[in-house]
Amino acid sequence: MKRAKLAVVGMAAAVIMTGCGSGNTTVSQIEPTTVKITPDSVVFDWQKLYESKLNEFRQSADYKDGLGGSMFDICDITGDGSPELIISPSSDAETACQMYTLSGGSVSSLGENGANGVMLYIPSKNTISFAYIGKSFEIREFKLLEDGEFITKDKFYNNRNGIASGGKLTYEVNNEEVTGVEYDKAVAAYTSLPSLELGRKYSFGAQSQKYALYCSESWGPVLNDAQKEQYKKILADCLQSADTGAAFDIVDINGDNEPELVYSEGSFDTAECNIYMFNGDTAVEAGSCMTARGTINCDVEKKVYFASDSTETDAYALGSSEKTAGYSKTDNIIECGRRYVLTEESIQKAFC
Repeated sequence: MKRAKLAVVGMAAAVIMTGCGSGNTTVSQIEPTTVKITPDSVVFDWQKLYESKLNEFRQSADYKDGLGGSMFDICDITGDGSPELIISPSSDAETACQMYTLSGGSVSSLGENGANGVMLYIPSKNTISFAYIGKSFEIREFKLLEDGEFITKDKFYNNRNGIASGGKLTYEVNNEEVTGVEYDKAVAAYTSLPSLELGRKYSFGAQSQKYALYCSESWGPVLNDAQKEQYKKILADCLQSADTGAAFDIVDINGDNEPELVYSEGSFDTAECNIYMFNGDTAVEAGSCMTARGTINCDVEKKVYFASDSTETDAYALGSSEKTAGYSKTDNIIECGRRYVLTEESIQKAFC
């Protein structure tokens, strides 16, 4: 159950209950309603607990310092309206993500999943998966939450990429040999669906960690109804011509406590991200970026953004077409663009 409240000091507040997604949100609404709500005034019961878990991991032998090292993510992968914590120790090929959820007022493990420090999440099925593609074989697993743990529902294996002359070509679904046509059809039942790559959204820098815990899930109460409708209209227009791989994000790039909208047209190598922000009461396009995998990086300390595959000399401030002179990347980086798959359902859910 996703519950939020506003931390109010010295002001009267009225509590209202609203249905949102698969859970209820408890919001303390400041009166008068013209008072601007800041993201860090919205309090969730998971925030301090996940902060403790992240700090605990930082002291473990699995933690790797620096921008190429450990990262984490916060995303609802169980479909109950409350986010899970996903820690990626590294991006090494054999590294799986550590998954945690809030249960009975404490943090409990959901096990490990993934490879290369990431895992895939298919929102329409509440399914997580990983793929290992080697030179001689390929493995895929798809898991569904049952009784508090993720259980493998379908497992796939093939050796077509490494078959030697005269060798046996093998396709297996759940350890049973099938034809190549049967194999591809069974795999496509999952891979044809929109998915998100999870695990490495937030670096362990002090400011990026603070943003993840105390801002990233708070935009629903922060945006007013008119602002939400403008962002929803932009996304609805994008949806009319979007590829099935399109996605979007809500993130505060310039640190003004008012989030920008980032639209990602896909996860292919030349996908573009378009950024929208509010100029007064009107949502306007504030920048765009051609980038690999349809993501951009935001430095929450320096308040600039750049393509995920670019050098740090190609950083921009919102609304500027000029590169930011003298910029040097900090350790407070977040990946933006692919927080939600672009569907009518996710558009409504994101702006609850």
